[in-house]
Amino acid sequence: MKSLKKFVVFDHQTIKDAISVIQGNLSRCVIVVNNKNKVVGTFSEGDVLRLILEDIELHSSIKRVVNPSFRYLNKKDMLRAYQMVKKNGITLIPVIDRDFILKDVITIFQVIDHLSFASKKRTVK
Repeated sequence: MKSLKKFVVFDHQTIKDAISVIQGNLSRCVIVVNNKNKVVGTFSEGDVLRLILEDIELHSSIKRVVNPSFRYLNKKDMLRAYQMVKKNGITLIPVIDRDFILKDVITIFQVIDHLSFASKKRTVK
């Protein structure tokens, strides 16, 4: 499993911290977890734009603005991930267990790679 650090911020961090992680992970989103690694929500570039329009201080806690309503998977299923990307425009999908503990992530780049690989595999047959 890849390092999840580049996709995660803790709920005690700031909005500015989250923006920095988004800038570095190229997924246009971060997953917000508590100190027990339980996913409490997501935060995206779209959320950043809304905050700017609302004049919210970037040094505020991410807890203040985290989106607690998010889409996720309970196992790494690339077909379901593709459907979520296509239907909802999601760029980063948390893979969580039944207690909402973050186990993995699926990025839009992984979905594209999977589709490309599956397509090549079909043309080889």
